[in-house]
Amino acid sequence: MKYISLFIIGLLTTCLLSSCEDVIQIDVAPAESQLVIDAFISNTSKAQTIRLTKTVPYFEEGDAPTISGAEIVLKNETTGREFIFTDTQTNGQYTWTPARNDSIGKVGDVFLLTVRYDNNEYQASSHLNRTTKIDSITVKYEKESGDDKAGYYARFYGYDLAGQKDYYWIKSFKNNQYQTKLLTYATNAIGGTDDIEGTTDSLAFIEPISKAITDGDDPFQLGDKVRVEIWSITQETIEFFSQAEAQINNGGLFARPPENLRTNFTNKTDASKKPVGWFSTSVVSELEGMVEDK
Repeated sequence: MKYISLFIIGLLTTCLLSSCEDVIQIDVAPAESQLVIDAFISNTSKAQTIRLTKTVPYFEEGDAPTISGAEIVLKNETTGREFIFTDTQTNGQYTWTPARNDSIGKVGDVFLLTVRYDNNEYQASSHLNRTTKIDSITVKYEKESGDDKAGYYARFYGYDLAGQKDYYWIKSFKNNQYQTKLLTYATNAIGGTDDIEGTTDSLAFIEPISKAITDGDDPFQLGDKVRVEIWSITQETIEFFSQAEAQINNGGLFARPPENLRTNFTNKTDASKKPVGWFSTSVVSELEGMVEDK
């Protein structure tokens, strides 16, 4: 009986694998397009951008259509100051450019983002958390190993801030281009180990995080500029990143059904017309250097 069971399982497996070669046409009814709001704002004195697009059908290829003609207001509810974001290029990218040494606010300030479009008003809130500084960046030449190509691999050094639970988004730039393939985030845990990859309170960032600023498919080379930024975020933002990452990498024979990403936006006009996207405000620290042959 055991032999027969194994044979049946093997036969079923063969059938399943061979059936993967068949083309199956799935007729999916088109869903109503939704507004997508990409609003990650920092307190730096650089131009701040909010992007508006629309969702597209699941199997449709091409870029998402951009949205112009919306009204976007960011309000610092702590100080009462408002910031108007405008789409001067009519390409769905709404910007506010601060004057020299100006910014949206300081640590502890609370913000409300309002987006008015197509007779609907969407809102989300966020607050500015503290972040830590980057002490230094080092680079080391490494030979090809496994899937990682030969080149210079960077590492940053820094310590988590002590006294409370902090959440960080580590962004890596190569020659001023954000390396979008590298999604690195961390949190500290006071008095124990956190469930999410991270550090313990007030200690140095561990290697899996501090070394995750180099793309193994495209490592740094001599003459390249390395820049690292640490953005303060919230636990909810990390959960959003984690869900988005899981959906992006969801595939294979045992892939889970796709799910809608969470959002912190609400529709104040019509609750049944939910938007997609996320709003986050961050304090940012950064450090950069050149890859040199010393």
